[in-house]
Amino acid sequence: MTEKTLPSPINCVFSLKKRAHFWYNYVMKLFLVFVLLPACVFSFSSCKKSRTEDRIIASINGERVPESEFTLFQKICRLKPGPGASERMAKTARLNKFIERKIVLAEAKRQKLYATPAERATAAKDLLDDPSGGFAEALKRQGLGLEDWRNYSAEQVLFEKAVSVFAGEVTAGEDEIKTYYGSHLKEFSRGEQAHVYQIVSDNAGAAENIRKELERGADFEAIAKSRSVSPDRENGGDLGFVSPEDLPAEMSLAVFKTEPGKLSPVTKSDYGFHVFLVKEQKKRGAAKLDEVKLLIGERIRRAKSEKALAAKLKELGGATEVKINKAYLEELK
Repeated sequence: MTEKTLPSPINCVFSLKKRAHFWYNYVMKLFLVFVLLPACVFSFSSCKKSRTEDRIIASINGERVPESEFTLFQKICRLKPGPGASERMAKTARLNKFIERKIVLAEAKRQKLYATPAERATAAKDLLDDPSGGFAEALKRQGLGLEDWRNYSAEQVLFEKAVSVFAGEVTAGEDEIKTYYGSHLKEFSRGEQAHVYQIVSDNAGAAENIRKELERGADFEAIAKSRSVSPDRENGGDLGFVSPEDLPAEMSLAVFKTEPGKLSPVTKSDYGFHVFLVKEQKKRGAAKLDEVKLLIGERIRRAKSEKALAAKLKELGGATEVKINKAYLEELK
């Protein structure tokens, strides 16, 4: 057996936030401090079998992990659009994220944490609140079934409970927030911003019909909730305030050429066909403390959580035997 240390893992947390543009960046940075997992690279006889079979790609404390689980994990992550999507990550980094998640879930079960029926229903509400079938169609495009999403959502409840237990209660005091603001003034000098809502369809014709309905006075948020295929549908399509660099080029162009209170033309992107509603625009300038207070508080709490999580995950990693299929790892490079 030869030993090989994998790159530092980053956890994938699939949790939909109201401010989608902040959420995209937040998710990708949340666990950057996670420590290296001690991993043994090994060979399985199944490596020599057909790729159509469900290969064993890893072993965690003796429990074998099939390739299908990692494939499902990657497909779920791809449901998140925007900057920092998982496709941009190295494949080995994604594998580390997956292994890290498995270890956290194992610890959640060891601590007898579980998802209640009510929590399962809340976690899977994208399906339960989707009479149009739009979210189910988005899953289908990734090769996922409804049961896949339900199972993953239930697992996510366990994951988040474990993370909360690891980190404990964290707070951000007023003095801490003011100090942070004073030392990051340059960071809060912002460029142009727009408060944007969107409806995303997987069909150009359907998007055009939606836009016509909106022009005739239909309620934007109601249509977003019932017919959009984007995760922000649960917030009525609200993306919050975004800057030009927060969006892919074609989306940014459409948003910032649209006047406040107006609808954009139907805009095609890698995620579907968008209709944007620009509610408000802000000129270039420095944000006031009150405007960024919640964001700063969240950053401070996150930093404290990361420190506590890093210590716990170091403990878990040191007590966990992780073996990676050598042949499979080579394929990912």
